[in-house]
Amino acid sequence: HLSGYQPGADLIALLVSMLDAPMFILIAMVLILFPDGNPPSPRWRWTVWLGGIGVCLTVVGYALSSDPFPLFPDRRSPFGIEGFPGTGLVYLSYMIMAVLLVGRPW
Repeated sequence: HLSGYQPGADLIALLVSMLDAPMFILIAMVLILFPDGNPPSPRWRWTVWLGGIGVCLTVVGYALSSDPFPLFPDRRSPFGIEGFPGTGLVYLSYMIMAVLLVGRPW
């Protein structure tokens, strides 16, 4: 841990936090859409849409939240808006990830 001013540290913490949780969704999307870019059947489309929504919620939640990052408690988003429910959006994306893990196309 380095003390003092670290230029760009908040931005790097934001980028790492934005890619931490969505990475699991993005890996799942690659596996679902491999090899031709289409889901295996039309029943899988909802998982692709739900995964995309989860990634967007995480990115927007971390980018606009004024709360500290879970991985970097001494850092905050440089684009944070006071009072924005960013943490709630991130938790909603975690619930989406849970649905994707236990759900299956019907």
